[in-house]
Amino acid sequence: MHMNKFFLLAIAASLTAISSLASLYAADTIFSKDGTKVFGYEDGSEPTLAVFDLSKKTITDISLRKWLGIFPDKDPNYSKGGEIYPSLNGLSLSKTGKILCTTDHALWAFDPIKNSCVKVCDAPENLIFTDVAANPKTGDILLLTEIRKGHEKEAGAAGAKVIGPTSIKQAIECPSLILRHDTKKLVPLLNRRAQDWSSPVFTNDGNLYFVNNYDVWTGKIEPQSFFPEFGFDLAAHRLAPVALLETDGGTSNSIGAASLAVSKKKLYVSLSRLGGSGDGAIFRLNLIPYQDHGLSYSQRLAISRSALNSTEVIYKDENRYLCASPDGALVFFESGGKYWLVRNDGKPEKIAFKDIRKK
Repeated sequence: MHMNKFFLLAIAASLTAISSLASLYAADTIFSKDGTKVFGYEDGSEPTLAVFDLSKKTITDISLRKWLGIFPDKDPNYSKGGEIYPSLNGLSLSKTGKILCTTDHALWAFDPIKNSCVKVCDAPENLIFTDVAANPKTGDILLLTEIRKGHEKEAGAAGAKVIGPTSIKQAIECPSLILRHDTKKLVPLLNRRAQDWSSPVFTNDGNLYFVNNYDVWTGKIEPQSFFPEFGFDLAAHRLAPVALLETDGGTSNSIGAASLAVSKKKLYVSLSRLGGSGDGAIFRLNLIPYQDHGLSYSQRLAISRSALNSTEVIYKDENRYLCASPDGALVFFESGGKYWLVRNDGKPEKIAFKDIRKK
């Protein structure tokens, strides 16, 4: 597919895909290790996992409240008065099959076999966790962070999202973190120029894909040798410039990448409207791994052209819950209260679930 044709298809999807979801929340999902279940949560809700059983075709839920506890009223990140339960903001699958869950304050591991949940680590005093991704090759866990409320002054300018060159001082004050699988210690990760990143996902061979400034990036986590303050370095580059940005006096019609999923041979990208609701699409492109920074401009341009030329729009509507099974054979997503499954990079198939969650 020619690059210009891709942009026309993406624009067409953004203009024609108008829907109204029953509930519009940021959401995250993850497959179980055996690929038979999907676990999900809704942002801002109590810490509860929705369980989509692909064999039984049922939706149940599991409350994590008894393990995660209640926030103290003195916590400046939350309003005072009443019981405030920590909400989930990230999910990933550990190498051993645990469901990794982040809240602002901690990383937790839920065991779906034993139906138990344990705290893995606390967030540093000056930071909150915002997302999590486990590397299946190394067993290390990537944790994205933001400055915790009440610590903005000591962090200075690092409390804001930074686009463009970032000083080492800012990176030190608000680092992403790697939880080492061997030492169980949090080690700072240097992310120098891609600090608007989100939705990180790893392939089974350890290659990293993520969203940065609404475009698709690829990279890898490698040992850091230049600055002693960091144990690891994010080496990455933009793979596919997919954000369609515009401006006028009306409501935004811009659209960009929101979340990613990795199958055996494809990278799936969920597009959503920026600053509004109603537009969206899902497309897939070939898995192109990170290329070394030594490549020339023309070589990098060829990589992006190759990525865009491989794109295929498979769904044209607002969507969420995009995720892929560990073996890459299945891709799951939801749209307008309907659920879809893609098998072996084929066409989306609608799945009917019976919702037996406690009301």
